[in-house]
Amino acid sequence: MSWKLATYSGAYDKMTAEIRRLRLPLDCYRPTIIKPRSDGSRVLYVTEPLYYNYLFVRLMRHCDVEEIQEVIPLRFVVLGDYQAEVSDFEVELIRSQARRLSEDYRLQFDGAEFGRRHKGDDVVITAGALAGMYAEIIGPASAGHVYVELKSWQKLRCKLKGEHLELIRSRN
Repeated sequence: MSWKLATYSGAYDKMTAEIRRLRLPLDCYRPTIIKPRSDGSRVLYVTEPLYYNYLFVRLMRHCDVEEIQEVIPLRFVVLGDYQAEVSDFEVELIRSQARRLSEDYRLQFDGAEFGRRHKGDDVVITAGALAGMYAEIIGPASAGHVYVELKSWQKLRCKLKGEHLELIRSRN
């Protein structure tokens, strides 16, 4: 069976609890991503929907869609005269995209937040062939690394380990 794209109103958790309570023959999937947030003293990981107020619904057996819509606040997305359908393969691609985005957010946060360093901070490189040179953080790279732009007579951008940088001045 294929998935159908639907919109919903109200709280997603309450809706899925109602589906379980009524034992409706539905499989619901709402793609979510995990984003790190800092409250100043600690890192919090927050789950957010990838597509707000949209979810994918698969009917587990033949049932009357109108009856389901009377019980739970679902509206199936219609394209022309047909309900929008999504294949299992496409739903798996969306699941993969959500996992990848969550990992990218985590890596960006880890790469930009080590030692409370942020994009725009001025640093001095403390190890390696570039030790003693001044640079500016221009963005996260991967876990524990950032991209910096050297402050010299010519512009040079490179990727360095965060532990090899010493903060001179914060832009935040």
